[in-house]
Amino acid sequence: MFAITFDNAGNGWFGTNYGISKFDGTSTWSEYNEMNLSLIGYNYQTIKSIAVESNGTKWFGANSGAGVYIFNDVDWTYLNSNNSGLKTSGYVTSIVTDSKGIVWLGLNFGGVAKYDGKTVTTYTALNSNLVSSNVTSLCFDSEENLWVATQGGISKFDGTNWTTYLSGQLINAVTVE
Repeated sequence: MFAITFDNAGNGWFGTNYGISKFDGTSTWSEYNEMNLSLIGYNYQTIKSIAVESNGTKWFGANSGAGVYIFNDVDWTYLNSNNSGLKTSGYVTSIVTDSKGIVWLGLNFGGVAKYDGKTVTTYTALNSNLVSSNVTSLCFDSEENLWVATQGGISKFDGTNWTTYLSGQLINAVTVE
C-alpha cells in the first residue's frame, strides 16, 4: 500500500499495487482496477498518491508515467500527457489542493504541475528556481505557501517566488503542523 486518505463521508481510499481500494468504514470493500475501470497500465496500475478536494473529488496519482485518475463519485476522468499537457515521465508522488481549488501534483522526474481545471503549468528545475525536478512530497502551510520536498532539497513557492532550503539534501517528505 502506497497511499491512504479518507473522504468527508468517512470512506477510506487506499492506493495499492493493483489499483484503488475503498473501505466504507464498516464492512464493504470496493476495488477499482484494470478489470472494472480500464486503469491504464501494464498488468496492473500502482497508485502512489491520493488527495480529496473539499468538494469530495478524489485524485489518484499513478505510476509508470500513466497520469492521474479523477473520481467525482459518479464519473472517472483520466489526465495524462496526451489529453491535458500533464507530463508524467515517472509517477505522481504527491497531490495537494489549495484554497482556490487548484490541484498541485508532485512528479518524480517532472517537477510540480499546477492544474486549474483547464490548464497545466509545470515548474521544473530548468524553468523555475525549484531546487530539483525529482519531487517526493508536497504540502501547503497556513499562509498558502507550497512546500516541495525533492531529492535535492526543499523549495517553498509563495505563488511568485521560489526559495530553496537544505540544497543538496534528499528530502523524502514534508508536512506542516
